[in-house]
Amino acid sequence: MHILKVTIVKSRVTSELFDENLKSLDLAEFVDLPSLNFYIQTFPKRYNDSKILLIIYYKDECRMKLIMSTSDNSLFV
Repeated sequence: MHILKVTIVKSRVTSELFDENLKSLDLAEFVDLPSLNFYIQTFPKRYNDSKILLIIYYKDECRMKLIMSTSDNSLFV
């Protein structure tokens, strides 16, 4: 299983992918959510893993959302 942390601050979006030992595997920054969504759709095939815990942190609103993804079709922010 992998963990994807997405931080959303105004018009900037960052994503960081970790393995099960919390080792950082991938870090990227985006200006919009569609670009991020397209990018993270590649993770299940690239890392050969169907389960990804998606942590979305809305920094401006001080709130979090957790989603357990079991397929690449459910990896959307």
